[in-house]
Amino acid sequence: LLPELETLRKANRPIDIILLKARQWGGSTLIDAYQSWIQQEWKKNWNSVICADIEDQSKIVLGMMDTAFSNYDVSDTGEEKPELRPFMGSNSTRKVSTNGATISIGSAQKPEKIRSQNVKMAHLTEIGLWKETEKKKPEDLIQAIFGSINPGPYTMKALESTAKGVGNYFHRTYMKAKKGKNNFRAVFVAWWEIDLYQSEVYDYTAFIESMNENEKWLFSLGATLEAIAWYRIKDREFEGEHWRMCSEFPSTDIEAFQST
Repeated sequence: LLPELETLRKANRPIDIILLKARQWGGSTLIDAYQSWIQQEWKKNWNSVICADIEDQSKIVLGMMDTAFSNYDVSDTGEEKPELRPFMGSNSTRKVSTNGATISIGSAQKPEKIRSQNVKMAHLTEIGLWKETEKKKPEDLIQAIFGSINPGPYTMKALESTAKGVGNYFHRTYMKAKKGKNNFRAVFVAWWEIDLYQSEVYDYTAFIESMNENEKWLFSLGATLEAIAWYRIKDREFEGEHWRMCSEFPSTDIEAFQST
């Protein structure tokens, strides 16, 4: 993900990314750290917004950014350490103390807070969970947010989610990005690329001999034997509903959109 972000930034192109990922990888954390870095090191008054399905999720992401700023190392520069401070008495907007940028949070359930924001960067998290109703569609809010961003160098639109079925906004947008039919750069992170998902293998010969066709396919993709051992254990938790395993811990981006 980081090389993709940097490729777009260094080319002075809008940093438009759609990230499809396995669970618990930390893609949200990286996106927020990257946006914080742009606000602190590259641009003044470069406002950003974070939007999740519900506001509590946005608050968690904002907490990540607060942590990022509180750990910002300026010891070698003599500069002021940046802080996130309340902005104009709002609980949903913070201001970066050193450069004037604001960071606002909102939710798809209560979109009024962020519809009129003047922002340069937007991080929309877990898009696959955003629900479509008779009166409200995720793309309506997304377009309202993105519509306020005038595309250019250092502007950023980041969509990210685990897959939640087919036919929804996230699925459609990711597939178009993969085919080059929109402005987003598609990035996929498989479960087997995440070091967290490993289990010990005690007898390699016996384990290799016990591998089924799907596990051999995983090995051909690049999964280690330790990763496959973890996958075997985890898959049993889904009690025969392997499509759920594919959705939560996808091996390929096509597999990610498995559903009943």
